[in-house]
Amino acid sequence: EFSTIVLVLAEAKFAKGEVAGGIDLLLVAHHIARDAGVTPFLISNIIQNILERRTIETAARHCMSWDAEMRGDYARSQSELPGLSLLPQAFAWELAWIDAWEKGLQEDFDQAREKLGLAASNTESDPFEDPKLIHEMTDNYRKVHAKGMATLRLKGKARRLAVAEFDENMAADLTANKKLTKNILVALAMPTLNKMVRGEDQTSIARAMLKSALKHGPEIGEKDLEGQPFKLVRKDGGWELESKDPEFSLKIRK
Repeated sequence: EFSTIVLVLAEAKFAKGEVAGGIDLLLVAHHIARDAGVTPFLISNIIQNILERRTIETAARHCMSWDAEMRGDYARSQSELPGLSLLPQAFAWELAWIDAWEKGLQEDFDQAREKLGLAASNTESDPFEDPKLIHEMTDNYRKVHAKGMATLRLKGKARRLAVAEFDENMAADLTANKKLTKNILVALAMPTLNKMVRGEDQTSIARAMLKSALKHGPEIGEKDLEGQPFKLVRKDGGWELESKDPEFSLKIRK
């Protein structure tokens, strides 16, 4: 993974005291994270957030030893980066995949039967060749997807609570529903939104934490963090910025 290699090289630069070179590599890693999220797919969004948090964690471990000018330059460079792709955009594109799957599946069956000179398929032996069932499967998915999109339009804690409830209700419905075939797409293709929202929120709070660390440097303290949704705590012989909602901590050195 290229991002991992870049961060290892950045660590090596910092270990040698080559701070400017290490910061340049951090910015490369930030760009890699954004490139990973260019395509509007859920897996791309997941990877993007993982790579961005990993880069932030690397920067946080070292930034307390930088002088104010270096911290300021890095903060400015960060602010000029393209924005990260958002989860609602990636989730919305899942419908395009479902539409293509439904159309392609039905066309493939029709073409295969035509090429072989066969009559209509026996839907009793293979229920997935029943156009009506395929439509029911995709229709059920679209209904659940619409509910998921509604939760993603909320903000902050309200979104986290709504998405957690959505996941619980969806799991309960699948368990209680005896006709699993009609809900197979929901069971297989519907992602765990709760974990994805938590990942996006953790990236957001990590960026806010790093911004404060870069601003205050070694002088950071509780007074400097008034009004922030996180606090400075002593843990395992070091210092961390800690948030309870969403739950996340960022190790810093001072």
